[in-house]
Amino acid sequence: MLVLAALSIYPLLYLVKVSLTGAHGFTLAHYARLFQDRLFTVAAAQTLLYALAALTLEFFLGLALALLVDSLAHGRALVRVSLLAPMLLRRWLRPSSGG
Repeated sequence: MLVLAALSIYPLLYLVKVSLTGAHGFTLAHYARLFQDRLFTVAAAQTLLYALAALTLEFFLGLALALLVDSLAHGRALVRVSLLAPMLLRRWLRPSSGG
């Protein structure tokens, strides 16, 4: 686990170091140029809009499904089991990591 953390964190720290240094030391010029790029700002705005729309849709669909299951008079347990069974099966069928 420690090796995995080191192999994940070191490249991230190296990336930050490289992005913050230029030919003359510490600089934010890369980021200034990035935020002035029209293509980047459009892509970032579209990504944020997509993420917000997807999260909102998932939240309300989940809430609607939960309210629907809760309002059932008969068969509530069967519906709950059918919704939770795929998660349990995935956990049981996944190969063990040996740890």
